[in-house]
Amino acid sequence: MSRQRASALSIGTLILTCKQDELSYYEAIAQILETAKRVQRIAPQHGRTSPVVSVSGSLMNIRDRDSESVVSIQSGSRRVTPSVLTTRAPRAGKRIELTIDSSLTYRFIEEWLKITDATMEQIRLKMTTIKSQIRKVKLQLQHRKELGEALRAVDFEQLNIENQVCIREIDEKNRYLLEMKRIVGRYNIALTKHKEKLGNLMSIMNEVRNKIAFKKQEIMKLQLEKVAMKVEIKKTEEQLKSVMALMDDFEVDEQTLKLKFERASWRKAITFAWSRIPDPLARRELKMIVTKGRSSLTDDKFNEIHHLIAEMKEIYIKARVCPYKQTDGECNLNLDHDINKIMAQSKDYDELLYYWHAWHEATGPQLQNKYLRYVQLANRAAKLNGFADAGDQMRELFEDENFQENIAEVMSAISPLYKNLFTYVRSKLIERYGDRIREDGPLPAHVLGNMWAQNWEGLFELVQPFPASRKLDVTVDIMIQNITPMRIKQCTRDTMEDLLSTHYEMAHLQYYLQYKDHPLLFRNEAMPGFYEAVSDAIGLSIFTPQHLHKIGLHNNLTDDYDSSINFLMLMALRKVTYMPFAYLVDQSLCEISGHTGELHTCDIYRSREAGRLLSDVLSMGSSKPWQDVIRQMTRGKVNRIDAGAMLKYFEPLNAWLKRQNRMQPVIGWITNRDDRERYRRYKTASCNSLGLVNNVLAYQKSLRQDVIKNGITLAHYSDTKQSSEGDCQKSQTEQKVSVFQKMKQMTKDYWHVLIPVHIITSIGWVAIFYIAIRNGMDIAQLLEYMNFSEKYIDLVRNSSAGSWAITYALYKIFTPLRYTVTVGGTTMAIRYLSKLGYGKAPSLFKRQSAEPVQSNKCAAEHKTKFKAECKTDRHTEPPKP
Repeated sequence: MSRQRASALSIGTLILTCKQDELSYYEAIAQILETAKRVQRIAPQHGRTSPVVSVSGSLMNIRDRDSESVVSIQSGSRRVTPSVLTTRAPRAGKRIELTIDSSLTYRFIEEWLKITDATMEQIRLKMTTIKSQIRKVKLQLQHRKELGEALRAVDFEQLNIENQVCIREIDEKNRYLLEMKRIVGRYNIALTKHKEKLGNLMSIMNEVRNKIAFKKQEIMKLQLEKVAMKVEIKKTEEQLKSVMALMDDFEVDEQTLKLKFERASWRKAITFAWSRIPDPLARRELKMIVTKGRSSLTDDKFNEIHHLIAEMKEIYIKARVCPYKQTDGECNLNLDHDINKIMAQSKDYDELLYYWHAWHEATGPQLQNKYLRYVQLANRAAKLNGFADAGDQMRELFEDENFQENIAEVMSAISPLYKNLFTYVRSKLIERYGDRIREDGPLPAHVLGNMWAQNWEGLFELVQPFPASRKLDVTVDIMIQNITPMRIKQCTRDTMEDLLSTHYEMAHLQYYLQYKDHPLLFRNEAMPGFYEAVSDAIGLSIFTPQHLHKIGLHNNLTDDYDSSINFLMLMALRKVTYMPFAYLVDQSLCEISGHTGELHTCDIYRSREAGRLLSDVLSMGSSKPWQDVIRQMTRGKVNRIDAGAMLKYFEPLNAWLKRQNRMQPVIGWITNRDDRERYRRYKTASCNSLGLVNNVLAYQKSLRQDVIKNGITLAHYSDTKQSSEGDCQKSQTEQKVSVFQKMKQMTKDYWHVLIPVHIITSIGWVAIFYIAIRNGMDIAQLLEYMNFSEKYIDLVRNSSAGSWAITYALYKIFTPLRYTVTVGGTTMAIRYLSKLGYGKAPSLFKRQSAEPVQSNKCAAEHKTKFKAECKTDRHTEPPKP
């Protein structure tokens, strides 16, 4: 135990010595720093040359002592044997030998030496720092010596403060730098992600490039195919032209056969006393054959009028205009597909005026002379059939002597509704076009959404009473339910408009099916326009929220006030300007179906009573007068056209329009001098528009109002000055037709009547002349007076040959008188036969013979002057209003 304590005491002594040496190093460094401070404070006072030398000397001593201690420690360690450590006891002075494991001793010493080396290294670094500071002090002293300045003491406290400030700034900078490193790290992460995205985009772009290259190849192939297709199209067009030519020839042949059949039927029908036939259907058929058509014309005139009709149709269909403000390019805009769409959708006043003017200019000048000739021939045919003119013949189809008065009453009843609608639409157009629309004047035709201003549906978005209320349109529902469009007469699409169009065509088809069992002449509408009346009635019934809800195309069954007024406004823009046939039919069908609400909400869908009534009415065809058809439809209530149903239908809208028009200055319109002068700058209609008799023009006209008996104010146009063509027509009108021409024309038209009359009158003339010569004239004496030879005088005196010769001479001399009597007698015979039902009586032959026949000279003058005026004065663009 004593040995272990001695060994531990020896080791502790060694450690204590090392600790003391370490403390001595720190004390030496502290002394050096204190000495340096004193040097800086004392040097200016005592003027010592180099107090730093003593400091460096003391530092050298400390270093030498440190090195000696290290050497002694190392020598002591070498004296320790690997297994025995010798020491001396402090009291007895005896030598005690302890045995210690040398490995532990070496390990301890090595660790202690490492610690000592680290401490020495730190001291060396501090010594290096102190040396560098001493060098700086020396340099400062030397520098101040050179400048003659005394060395001043260094303020280490101030340096300490500054050092702490710098340390704080460095810490702040370090914190800032750390934050920046964090931010940079986040940005690096984001940049990595963006690099990945960029890589994906680059791959996508490469794919797109490959696709583009592939598409370019396909485009090249398509271009080659396009070139080949153009060649095929040209070939197809040539084939189509040949096919169309064949079809035209076929249609011409078909039309020719049809016309020949009509003429043959007419010629045969007029030989019957049709008015005495007891069967009413047969009598009606014969009457329709006799009174309809233009078969009474001669062959050349008959062919000419139908050729004019075909030419006018072709001009109307093939009319093309140039796009608005186009300086070059093709003029390929047609009416049906292009111009009508522009007129309905465009809001540009000048553009609408341009297309309105351009289309009329593209058709009017070409149609004018043809239409004038057509009117002449149609009037001639009507007169030969016993009518005053072609209009009288067309009105005969309505089988009502008071038809015009009836229509006038209807229009008079509708007039307040129309004026209220007109005034409201005008106020909205003023909001769009400003001063171009006068507050109390008429409306320009080209801004009403239609080429003829007959359908104003294109203005619905502008005049819609309640824009917030949804428009009744099931186009989306049709597309969602994937309803297949029907193809009856046209290729339709999945739209609301084509849905209505399909119902209209189905109504026509149903009409055809209902009267298919009638004879050919009765397979027609009851009166002109009845087709549209039936189809419009069906359209009014299906174009309601109630019906569309029933068939699953409209989910909203609510019939609020706003949607009802919007619906009525749309229907008014479509139908108010039309005659109210459809509304009369619609009212009757709704009453039969048991509908009790407002008329515009009526739906006859799945109504057996309404369907049965409609079937009964349609199945009549034209076998009965239309008055009987309406009487049956209304169950005996009405047998004439009446506006009551129409007014009842639009009653809610009319009340709403009256409230809206309270602040308007004029309900309706007032025509003044400005309106008459507005279109005065246009050229005469012989260059610009379709002309009628006496150049009733569309551009150069003045307004004149006449009040007819029933109080309706009608505005129509008349010329303001005479035209050169009027003089030509006047000369034609004054031209008289000879009696021989009358005789020739009547022979062609009524030979079956004229020949017997001519034979009878000729026999009468011969008898009159012969009896007069035999009883009151000496032929021999007359021959002697005329210096004839005795041979002839004796021959006449002894026989009756002289009387017959004189009779024949007189017969020839009085030929004009004989023909006049024949024509008069034939006319009287035809009229008498027509009373008996054997034919249609012609009009007075004086008026017929006075019908103008255009001479070649007058026609050439008219054509030359027409071309000259059109060439010099026609406007290429419509003048501004």
